[in-house]
Amino acid sequence: MTKDVVKNENMVVSDLPTAHASGADHILEWVKPKSRYSAGYIAWLLHRITALILVGYLFAHLFDVTLSWLNPKLYEYVVKNVFDSDIAKIGLIIPILWPALVFHGLNGIRILLFDLGIGVRHQKQLFYLTLIITLILWIAGAYWLLFLAPSLI
Repeated sequence: MTKDVVKNENMVVSDLPTAHASGADHILEWVKPKSRYSAGYIAWLLHRITALILVGYLFAHLFDVTLSWLNPKLYEYVVKNVFDSDIAKIGLIIPILWPALVFHGLNGIRILLFDLGIGVRHQKQLFYLTLIITLILWIAGAYWLLFLAPSLI
């Protein structure tokens, strides 16, 4: 986004966006964080990435449920050979879907607490706590999926 420097009578310099900025530049300016690579930026970015992962899973799940209605034999084939495979567990569920679900849920609770005015002064520490709990639950969930309940998925 291009900006013009305007000086008022008190000699205060301010940046004002120009009217001829393109829509894409405006959107990029809107999502541009104030301080890159801060805990708040990383939390913001991870929350959006995990949301996209979960929406992708939602569409895949809606596809397989719709497939069960349209063609039950094809549904059984897809579930048996795609979703129940070890490749799906080791390559999709454990490294991507499970941590995305855990982090997105915990970070959502963290954001809700901030909206209620709880813990606002400790945002950075609560973000790191969210990451630690996510890591612990990721490892515990991976162990459970691989060794304790391999037939459930």
